[in-house]
Amino acid sequence: MTNRVEPARRQPDTDGAFTHDVRRSVLLDTYIRCWGMPLQRVLARHADTGHVLEVYVFPSHEGQPIARFATVGVSAHVCATGTIDKELLMALPGDLGGASRDEVVSFMLDIAAYVIYTREDVEPPFTVPETPLAPRAWATSALLVDQARGESEELGEIGLGDDEVELLWVIPIYPSEYRFIKASGFDAFDALADKGEFSLVDIGRPPLI
Repeated sequence: MTNRVEPARRQPDTDGAFTHDVRRSVLLDTYIRCWGMPLQRVLARHADTGHVLEVYVFPSHEGQPIARFATVGVSAHVCATGTIDKELLMALPGDLGGASRDEVVSFMLDIAAYVIYTREDVEPPFTVPETPLAPRAWATSALLVDQARGESEELGEIGLGDDEVELLWVIPIYPSEYRFIKASGFDAFDALADKGEFSLVDIGRPPLI
């Protein structure tokens, strides 16, 4: 070689950015192994802290009727008992229950913010009362957050260095179902769901209560 090539200009890095990139690499690799390639990624950055939240969209396709929306970044945040160590998944029919993809992504970011900044206990199961932030096409405007049943066991405990990240299933439910869970408990609701004709993934299903 006769001509010197100018090296690329080095960019300053931060511990936070490096840690987030490693976290993304591990989590996204697991998601892709279970669901295939994502269609879209949406990023949101907290104005004060700079913390990044991401939502990945894994669309339905032939042979896979379920669309999935999964977060990266929730698990890095700190709660009353330490780091949250949870990510969020919403599984929906291919038509998204009449909502747009952008509406579902925005709702997932709202749920993530609620989990990070409002809840003190993020151990499943727990419920979220009826919210106007749900897509307008949905009558299921409350939420049940539970273990990711029906998904690969690999998603239950994702190794991340010395830590393990658990993926939580965010299930839109009817306000009447939310009130039933508060009054009768999660096991009673599970029993009703097991007897029902429709999957909880089906946004258009009739209410169990």
